[in-house]
Amino acid sequence: MISEIEFLRNQNHQARERAIINFKLVIFSIVFITFFILNKGKYVGADSNMNERFLLGLWLLYPVYLFVFKKIAMKKYALNCASCDTPISLIASYKKSEDLNQLKTEQCGHCKTTLDLENLKPKNT
Repeated sequence: MISEIEFLRNQNHQARERAIINFKLVIFSIVFITFFILNKGKYVGADSNMNERFLLGLWLLYPVYLFVFKKIAMKKYALNCASCDTPISLIASYKKSEDLNQLKTEQCGHCKTTLDLENLKPKNT
């Protein structure tokens, strides 16, 4: 159902998008921790007011947005089993065509069929 090129391209796009989202999360965490440490008395101390605490709470919504966006973004790269049409998750990461030999050891969690390129299909099909 899916060709080797489509499969490797799908895995490559999924890995790239996951890396970008994780990089954004790490950079945000570093900036937020630094910002919080430098302005600790202003936002948490006795001198803080409701507007400043609200601003701090809005800062904390960004990682929640990244986690939700990551879940949504990873769904478009999901692969389905061709026999039972349920989403599958692959254990190994497939980056080169030599790695496709490992695909013969993967099994669908629902129908327990061995997964190879004939038993996979992209989600958008």
